[in-house]
Amino acid sequence: MSKEKMTLCTPWYEFFNEVNAFFREDKDVHVELVEHPYVLKLYVDDSEKAEALAVILPEEKILGNIHVKIEVIPTNGNLKGNFGYDLDAYRRAFKGNNAVVDFQHVEAFGWAFDYIMCKPAVVQLENDSMKNPWGLVSTLYENLADDIFIPHPGLFFTTYQLPTAKKEEPARKVKFPKDEM
Repeated sequence: MSKEKMTLCTPWYEFFNEVNAFFREDKDVHVELVEHPYVLKLYVDDSEKAEALAVILPEEKILGNIHVKIEVIPTNGNLKGNFGYDLDAYRRAFKGNNAVVDFQHVEAFGWAFDYIMCKPAVVQLENDSMKNPWGLVSTLYENLADDIFIPHPGLFFTTYQLPTAKKEEPARKVKFPKDEM
């Protein structure tokens, strides 16, 4: 990229890029940013997924002195109402999104924890990073999720490597001359 093409990324455009990157692998969600007024629109082809996204996304994101309204728009045009928070809302919201690979519920020490396992992949998105000649920043889906979704106590996004069917071969024991004496 030439120096003439370097530009700075506004915070609302950076947020749009984060949301767009998180849903890049979801064929049912299409993200658009409208400026003046600032509105991030998520067009969702599945009405159940749209209802769930409306629960787990904030109504607005405050970026400095700019308020970006977040709208979830289902294909049928209207949302039924708020389901309320539960892990199933996340299951419905991420159904078909390859960025999320698994869900786990763990109870330990008298506490309950819910884990949303994200795909172990580096995600690149446009930003004003001067560390990259194209202004890209590299991150993980878990980092994007932490910035996008409403936080809940005991709910964590994490990166998870799915186990492979291939067993690792045991390491060969190296023989040294002193072992043979």
